[in-house]
Amino acid sequence: MRRWKIGLGLLALVLAACAPRLVTPQPPKAELTGVELVRVDPFADVLELRLDLALKNPNAFDLPLLDSELTVKLGALEARARLPRMTLPAGGEAPASIRVTLPLSRAPDTARRLINGEALPLTITARVRVEAMGMRFWLGPYVLLRDRVQLSFRLTPPRIALQGVELNLSGGELALTLVLRVDNDLPVGFLLDGAGQVELAGEPLGTLPLELRLPPRGSELSRLTLRVPLYRIPGIVARARSGAPLALRGRITLALPGVLSRSFALELTGRLP
Repeated sequence: MRRWKIGLGLLALVLAACAPRLVTPQPPKAELTGVELVRVDPFADVLELRLDLALKNPNAFDLPLLDSELTVKLGALEARARLPRMTLPAGGEAPASIRVTLPLSRAPDTARRLINGEALPLTITARVRVEAMGMRFWLGPYVLLRDRVQLSFRLTPPRIALQGVELNLSGGELALTLVLRVDNDLPVGFLLDGAGQVELAGEPLGTLPLELRLPPRGSELSRLTLRVPLYRIPGIVARARSGAPLALRGRITLALPGVLSRSFALELTGRLP
């Protein structure tokens, strides 16, 4: 009987040694490979970035990434994000991109520093759901990435073109309407404010205000009308009908409230129809 007990004990030890052991996989790590400023929209209160990552699998087996919960901290801003579903190769890496939408109004100083090219600390904390050996695990929370973000951003003025001129003579005054097209090539929206002096054949006629809400990578049309009493400028009607040169000169200011403000010269020239 004793021999049977010893034999069964040895058999149990052998089976235990041969049985597969449950190993908790190591969580993936990440390296920041690129940053893109997608948009800064003050009218939607949004600062949106795209972060390009290289996800690294420290395990000796493929690691399916089923779900994730990310907390992204950039300077004083914080947002939530998710990684795409993918399988990380054993001991290898795979590219991934995430879009991070941050509230602009909560930390305008962070946005200002970022747009001005300062390096800001970036920390991504993660919980990830993975699959290994036929089982599913939640790993974390843990620090997925710690780095610094710096943008190369050059503020350029919008393109403003004189698209058309309209004339209307009525009630002892000349109404001169300028149709301006404003194109913003930047991923940043602005409040555009300024004023320009209208000149006809070198003669100052008056000043026109220019105010626009300019969306990121957007275009706007603006119609500006100047009304000039005929008695003020003798001969203005004759000059207006002769295709005289027309100019609009002044300054405009691009403002991202609480973040930045820049002033640029405005000079447009054309001829009356």
